[in-house]
Amino acid sequence: MKVHILSRELIKPSSPSPNHPPTYKLSFFDQLAPPVHTPLLFFYTASADFSKEPAGSHERLERLKKSLSETLTLFYPQAGRFVKDDLLVDCNDQGAEFLEARVNVGLMDFLSEAPNNLELLNRFVPWDFGAATSAATPMVVIQVTAFECGGLAVGVQTSHIIADAFTNSAFIHAWATASRSGIAAVNRPWFELPSLFPSRDLSAVLNVPPCKVAEAKVRSS
Repeated sequence: MKVHILSRELIKPSSPSPNHPPTYKLSFFDQLAPPVHTPLLFFYTASADFSKEPAGSHERLERLKKSLSETLTLFYPQAGRFVKDDLLVDCNDQGAEFLEARVNVGLMDFLSEAPNNLELLNRFVPWDFGAATSAATPMVVIQVTAFECGGLAVGVQTSHIIADAFTNSAFIHAWATASRSGIAAVNRPWFELPSLFPSRDLSAVLNVPPCKVAEAKVRSS
């Protein structure tokens, strides 16, 4: 099984930065989060009316990109970059990184083999994007991999610095809703936690070294 990365690009919010605050200050709880990206992986079978012709695949991919761009206008910290020294996210609309990939097996064939070799799952999640604490690293990195049958794997890496499990779930649900029903159907998120629980000086009591991204990968026993 071979996964080929076909392209990688930055997907920026569809609306410019004046429509949201220029920075997102971390909350106290954000400070306590491990400075890593957390992976999520989803598999989707092809719909009954999906065409495996190039035009059908291109249309589906472009819809995912467009809906992601629209979703980032609501989840604007996810399109920014982390500024470690200031404990904030610069909401500069640099965007989420988006990788398009293709694999030379069918989805059902892969899922039948994966339980015997869990490390195969790592090939459908992006890993090469730098440390979560780097100002050059995207807050969100996504890899969409097409199977020979038309099925898809969507791997999402999101910085734990600004997104816990609930936020990740809300982001994925919003993106899926925008892709399926349009951005008007998405509930607007609320980013006021730092005003309730502002960040504090924890330098004297908290000194957690950055985690290596590779250590978070799935490993077979």
